[in-house]
This record gives sequence, C-alpha cells and structure tokens, in this order.
Amino acid sequence: MKIDLAEKFDEQVRKMLESDGQALGRVYIGWQKHGEKGNFQTQDAMLTEVSEKSDIPKGTVTSNFQIIKHLLAVDGERKPPSSTAQCRTFADRIKQFRKRSEVEIYEGTSSQIDEILKELYFHAENPQVLAEEKKKIQENAKLFKEKTGIYVYTYPHYHLNPTAELTDDTPARYYLKVGKTTRGEERISEQTTGMPEDPLPILFISGNYDTDFSKSETLAEFENKFHDHLEIIGHAKIQKRGGGKEWFISNKETIASIADLMGLKIQDFDDESESDG
Repeated sequence: MKIDLAEKFDEQVRKMLESDGQALGRVYIGWQKHGEKGNFQTQDAMLTEVSEKSDIPKGTVTSNFQIIKHLLAVDGERKPPSSTAQCRTFADRIKQFRKRSEVEIYEGTSSQIDEILKELYFHAENPQVLAEEKKKIQENAKLFKEKTGIYVYTYPHYHLNPTAELTDDTPARYYLKVGKTTRGEERISEQTTGMPEDPLPILFISGNYDTDFSKSETLAEFENKFHDHLEIIGHAKIQKRGGGKEWFISNKETIASIADLMGLKIQDFDDESESDG
C-alpha cells in the first residue's frame, strides 16, 4: 500500500500537537474545538472565538496559531513569514516542539520538519530578505503619519537579538519603545534622528468604541496602563540614557494581548492588518 507522505506528515504533526502540554498544543486543541470547522468571516474573528472559548489570551492564540498554520500548511502552502525575526522564532519554536514531543516520529516526518527548519533559517539569515525587510520597514514607518495612539517600535538589531530568549510558553523578548503620540511618524522621527538604524514599527494601538484617544487625558491614562502592566508582569522598564522612560523588555504578543483586553484597535505592521479588540 502506497503511503501518502503529505497525509502521514499531517497526521503525525496533529498527534504531536494533541499531546503537547505547552501553549502550542493548547492552542491547537482550542482551534480544533472552536475554530477549524467554524464559519468565520475573518481569521481575527476565529482567533477571538478560540481565545474566549479556550480561556487563552488572544496574543498567545495568535502567535501560536501562526506556527500551527505553517506546520500544517493550513492555507495550502507553507510560505515563510515576511519578518526575518519571525522566521527565526518559528524555527526555534518548531525545533523545541519536536524535541519535547513524546510521539514516535516517522522518519519521513522528521525529515520534512528538517526541511521546514532549513527554509525558515535560510529566510532569517538571507541578505536579500534582510534588505527587502529594511525597505519594507522604511515604507511601513510612513503608516504612522497623522495617527493618534500608542506606538510600539524597536530597532532591527534589537529585534534580531532578543534580550530574553523564547521558552516553550513565552515568545522571545527584546527592547521595545512604548509611548503615546498625536503626531505619528513625526514623533517617531524626533526620537530616532541620528540613530544608526531606522526604527522598526511593531504595533500601533488606537482608540475603539467609547475610548476617545483624541482627548489627551485619555491617551495619557492608557499609556500609563500599558507601562504599569508591563512593569507588573516583569517586563522591566529600561532607563536608557537620553532615551526617555518608555523602553521595556517585552514582545509584540504581550502588548497586543494587553491592548486586546482593553478593547483597543491593533495595527500589526508584520501582517499589515488592523483588528478590533
């Protein structure tokens, strides 16, 4: 009997996910129960449903679902993330996932995982991809223009060199600037003039429903809430010389989750999307 390698791979990876006790496995089970067969207008609506029904923070659901999608080629293809840092994170998380799995892995499955890792690491280190990413960063920076809200940015060097490495449950953390602005790109430019690298926009968070960020006191209140929450969870504030008091060691997933809990709009520059909290 001829073995369909693609079906065998899909079957084995699903078994590995089902038995995985870490965040990746929990999100997979939540997706199976509440998302995979559902009829949702958008992926964001599906992820919200999985988060609420599984009682898992949406940021955790979102970051882990992207890896599940890649492993299982949910969209019919296995396209590497556009971000080099995200490619490296995907590869590191998949490597850890395979290492801790107690499921007996078919040789062909292990070989295919090796190929997936090889492609991800290639994109993470490919000079051409890095050059394209830098160009995209410069283009994306313009999207801040005339925006009022909470910005989150870093520099490419910080993004590629995490201060706190990822674990099974927690994405890597790196230096992030989190602050308020009513002048978008102009405010970012003021802070980054003279730096050796262009800023890398991560998120832009704006008001939603009854949250009016056009009121300066409301914007300041929410900025303080973000800062307080990041300090409480141990994503320590960094007092950078000449750089203000808005630097933290955190990650996109954590900050997006905080914004989601507050019911705010989240613009993710990685996937060029905007979701309502």
